[in-house]
This record gives sequence, C-alpha cells and structure tokens, in this order.
Amino acid sequence: MPAEYLEIIKRNGITGLPLQVFWEKHSRNKGKKELLKILRQKNNDSLKTLIFKIENTGYFIEDEDNYGRIILTRLKEHDKYGTPACPLIMAGFNILQSEGYEKSINFYYIGEDNIDNIPNHHAIEKGKITARLFGSRIQVENIYFNSFC
Repeated sequence: MPAEYLEIIKRNGITGLPLQVFWEKHSRNKGKKELLKILRQKNNDSLKTLIFKIENTGYFIEDEDNYGRIILTRLKEHDKYGTPACPLIMAGFNILQSEGYEKSINFYYIGEDNIDNIPNHHAIEKGKITARLFGSRIQVENIYFNSFC
C-alpha cells in the first residue's frame, strides 16, 4: 500500500482495524472478466433474461427496471469486447467486495473542494445494478456526502 495511504489511515485512527483496499485496476479487470464469463455462458437459463446490445460504440446491458441502457464497454480496434466503462468498473468493484462480504457501505465525498475528483453518482449506481444483474448478491449502500462532521 502506498505510504500516502498509510499516513491517511494512521492520521484518521484506522490503524488496528481490518482494512481492505480495492484498486481501480482490479475492479476494471474483474468487471471485464465477469462480462466475458457471462457472454460465454449466455445459454445458461439464469442468464437468458439478460439483454445485451452490441453497437459500434460498445457493449450495453438493458436494465428495464431502473436505468434502461447501461454502457459496459467502449469498443477499441485492438479489443473486440472493448475497454470497460465506468459502470462495468463499479460492478467489478461490487463483485470484488462480494468475495469477502455480504454487505457493503461505500462512502463518496462530493464536496465542492473535491470538484476535480467528484465521483459520478450515475456510474456508481449503474455499477451496483450491473453487479446485481450479473448475479452478485452483495447488499450495497452508496452514501454521498458533501461535508465532514
């Protein structure tokens, strides 16, 4: 873990508590692996209800109950499945969490002093839905806050 992270953890009194850090690279790779696994197993009865769309821009999944069409990848010349888009990365994050936990509360700071790094609420929530559509059973609660108490 980078020294900067260790310093932040120490400064906030988190030392001694169990802590797991999830990296974006791992989330991105996990999301794509899950997508590829599902595309290969599409004939499985439990996956037949998933509706995938392939367009010239990428892969999409249809979520008729919540968000409609959710982008999963953006197609690139060198990769016929494409580069994972934010919802697929966030789905990968939730799937990684499900490997060790039944429930997760994720906090996202959206304060004005974080304007260059504000997380995209829609991508995060679409990722949560995508993980569920992919079969993940983890219960995820995403909390967005704009000030520290």
